[in-house]
Formats: sequence, structure tokens, C-alpha cells
Amino acid sequence: PAVAAEPLPLAQLAAFSGVASLNAGSNCSGTLIDTGVPSGPAYVLTNGHCVGDVGRSPQATTIGVEWGGTAEFLRAAGNPDDTIVVDVVGLEYSTMRHTDTAVVRLKPTLGELEGLGLRPVPLTTAEPDAGAGVTNVGVPVQDLAYEDWALRRGDCTLGSQHTLLEGRWLWFGAWSNDCPGIIQGSSGSPLFSLAADGSPSAVVAMINTTTWGGTDANGGMCSINHPCEVTADGVTMAEQTSYAQSVAGLGTCFGADGEFELGGACPLPVSSVWNESG
Repeated sequence: PAVAAEPLPLAQLAAFSGVASLNAGSNCSGTLIDTGVPSGPAYVLTNGHCVGDVGRSPQATTIGVEWGGTAEFLRAAGNPDDTIVVDVVGLEYSTMRHTDTAVVRLKPTLGELEGLGLRPVPLTTAEPDAGAGVTNVGVPVQDLAYEDWALRRGDCTLGSQHTLLEGRWLWFGAWSNDCPGIIQGSSGSPLFSLAADGSPSAVVAMINTTTWGGTDANGGMCSINHPCEVTADGVTMAEQTSYAQSVAGLGTCFGADGEFELGGACPLPVSSVWNESG
């Protein structure tokens, strides 16, 4: 498996304070979304598989249900006593159909969290360019002692976009990348474009799967944890490659009041069709 990336330096913690260690179904990462409306709700962007979609129908979309868990911010190495833990109260949206994406609602308003020093990050309005440099910040946990569950940073390069097949799921618009240290817990972690001062300017994608870990376990290629790229000629598995789900345009899923809303320009799919297996 991959080795965890280096811990985020404390000097960079303020800039990346919008990245959370999310426990709302499994250990994952997520990003506090800048909706531009401080009086509106606070939302964290993460993967659908982080909030229960692994156990739901692969064609299901969950919208507007009560949910529980916590989002912990400022969880950096050397900062164990000054984290901010916020309750999760709702699952505004979650699916693994077409995209592995969830929007989690927190108890405070966005402005209340900003008042605590947290910096939300906007979502990119357009797809990044292939070959673009990005920065991944998340809280991986696999094979790490609990005290080492901390924000870690990796600088990486986007490859190209792919359709992925993994187990029962098919995802579109996933960016291949070479981000270091993508292991369990990295799911949902943002890939940032950076401003001139080194702070995040936008979330351009979010980690959702990887082939790090080999091809033999769990049934081989295209099984869980072994995603395949779908091409005109079939499926192939690229070893030691991670993938990040597209988030372009998801900022349009929030209204003028800062509330999450589907329809209009929001590109998130909604499905009322599902299948059941015995």
C-alpha cells in the first residue's frame, strides 16, 4: 500500500483550516464549502461512500435526511488540543450513481465557523487542465496510530479524466493523479488549486479511489479498491494510480440563501430508479 504523505506543517494550518476529518459513517476527509453566504448553513463536501452509500442500492440518491457524526477541523500534527469538533446534522445529498459525491450539513452556520477561524473554500466553476499541479490535503488513517491521524499534504499532478468501474459502481469525470499517500481516510479529501500566496483558491476535485495496494486482493481488477478505467476497448487497471471525482460546477447547487438545492445549473444527478439484489 501507499505510505502516508508528510504531515501538514503547522505554519500552513490556517490556510488549510477548511479541511476536516469526517466521521459520518466511516473515517474520511472533507472540505468546508464556501457558499458565499455566512448566514447560511455550513456544508462539507465528501464522497458518497463515506456516508453510507456502500450499503445502499448502487443506483440510489439520498436527499435531505437527518444524519449524525462529526467533522473535526484543525487536526494537525502538533495541534492535538486545539481542534474544532462540529456535529453533523444532515445528509443533504449523497450518491454513488455517476458520481461518488455527498454534501453533509453541519450544525453551525458558515459564519459561525468562519468566526472560529476556519476558512471555507469555493468549488471550481470549470474543469482544470490535464497536467495541472494540485495540492491534496486530507486525514488518512490506514495503518496509522490514532495520534498520527492528522492533516497531511501532498503536491501532485492531474492526469486525465476517466470513466471508472469499481464493484457495482460507475463514475464519470474522475481525474487520474499521482498524489502521494492516498490510503483509507483520504477519501473525500480535496485537490486544491493554489493562489499566489500558497493558500487554496478552489477545490478542483476530491479523492475517491485508488489502485494502490495491488491487483490480487478483493477479487482483482474492477472490484472494490481496484477501480478500472473504462475505454472503447473494454476496461484496464492502471496500477499505483489514484482518482479524484470531478466537482466542477457544484457551487451552483447552493442558492442565494446559501441553502443546498438541486436543479437548474446544478450538475448533480438525481435518480428515482434503483435495483435490488437478493
